[in-house]
Amino acid sequence: MARRWTVQTGTTPVFTSRDRDLERLIMSDRKLLKFKSSYYAFLLFIFLSTKKGCQQENACRSQWERNVHPSGPRYSSCKPKTDYNNVRMTESFCTQCCDTEACGYLWTPKSIAEWTVDTKIQPKWFNKNNICLFERSQTKQLDEIMNVEKYKSQYGYDLATYEWVPEGKVSFLVYLMHGYAEYNHRFYLPLINLFKSHGGAVFAHDHFGHGESGPYEKTDRNRCQLRSFHESADDIIARIEIVKEKYPDTKIILCGHSMGGLLSCLVAEKYKVDGAIMIAPALKIHPNTGPPWLVAIGKWLGWLVPFLKVAKVKSEYVSRRADVVEFYKTTIKEKYGDNGGSTAGFGLKLLTEQDRLLNEKYKNITCPVLLTQGTDDFLCAKEGADIAAEHLSNVEYKVYQDGYHQLHADLPETTDALFRDITLWLKNLNIV
Repeated sequence: MARRWTVQTGTTPVFTSRDRDLERLIMSDRKLLKFKSSYYAFLLFIFLSTKKGCQQENACRSQWERNVHPSGPRYSSCKPKTDYNNVRMTESFCTQCCDTEACGYLWTPKSIAEWTVDTKIQPKWFNKNNICLFERSQTKQLDEIMNVEKYKSQYGYDLATYEWVPEGKVSFLVYLMHGYAEYNHRFYLPLINLFKSHGGAVFAHDHFGHGESGPYEKTDRNRCQLRSFHESADDIIARIEIVKEKYPDTKIILCGHSMGGLLSCLVAEKYKVDGAIMIAPALKIHPNTGPPWLVAIGKWLGWLVPFLKVAKVKSEYVSRRADVVEFYKTTIKEKYGDNGGSTAGFGLKLLTEQDRLLNEKYKNITCPVLLTQGTDDFLCAKEGADIAAEHLSNVEYKVYQDGYHQLHADLPETTDALFRDITLWLKNLNIV
């Protein structure tokens, strides 16, 4: 409605009484509208917050039921329904929801605990004062469960070396080799403690340019780009020889994941070992990670522009566990990552070694091999493992349905199956 004015000559316009009533009505309507808007906005906020909280609680309850606890449910009354081998969490466990950094413990898979009891294996890492040994602090983990030293490589750079030695007699040795753009982080601990529970002493180091090893700063774009696969294999052999001096006449097993699996092939060709465990080895790049067109021109790019960043590892492809993916997105990529992806030069070296092994049909690897691969590994193609299984002279090949890349840190049904297969394989070799 148009506003009506009464004008007096020589004066400013004024409202009539009717206009004043209308203005008061309009102002009242505006205040009511403002109040309603604020009220409905508040109700919407409460609804969304409640829905999010319910989703978080349901997610945590679901994780609790599956016993894949990255942190702990967001309610203080949570406790396991059954005390498996005195494996339980304390009230302090139930403080955060789906937050691995705030978690006081890593994970306690119920199914592994059941299998542990069934097979009469009593790994100390499951029960110390009735609580899980996995601590949230990486530094605390390093201080409590392993020795850390620096080793000068024959090629001039420092390597961060680690060892996990069980109490009592050492029955066998394991040399662990991590994958590309990672390091010996906490999600290797269940695998390490599996070996320790059988009397195995585990040794490892961060590869050239990885983790805490030299020669590059953590912000350098050359981080994680191996200078030479054969140099890195020589580093492993040199470290194995040092370990063998300390434990003479003790069997040595290689255990390599992803790029570490490829390195285990090179080490097994050069050095006599008693066996090799290859977990999703990088024997062929999956098309989702390295498209065929990129692989086709990769060698040319490696020669022409070796410094060019050409590929990135997608964290979502690493594992089906949300806490593992989040750890890769944050801690690994931000603190120990490859700073933009792998270079064309590194890709050339990787493809060269993969092609060489394929052309030679793995003929120089004669030790017993446990080859493991997930069907849904989108980083390292299952086809590469299939071909290797056809040519390796002494191989046991295990395929895990729906398994992602990190089989040792995937959903419990996959990780449990992997651990059982490793144990049976070690028993068949009379190592445990």
